[in-house]
Amino acid sequence: MTPEQREVLALMRQLRPRAYNQVVSFMRRELGTGLVRQLHGQQLYRVRRYVETIQRNQEEERA
Repeated sequence: MTPEQREVLALMRQLRPRAYNQVVSFMRRELGTGLVRQLHGQQLYRVRRYVETIQRNQEEERA
């Protein structure tokens, strides 16, 4: 696993279980895989931004 893949996976693990499952569903739907280790380059970028958006939304819900 590359450092970038580890970083994205670490971000995903910080999510609530339901949000984590949403990210996996997004990956399957948009990228054809549910595994971070199969992603690279632009795919990792897309998933990272998706996770960051979910994290921001969760923070706004708490405020």
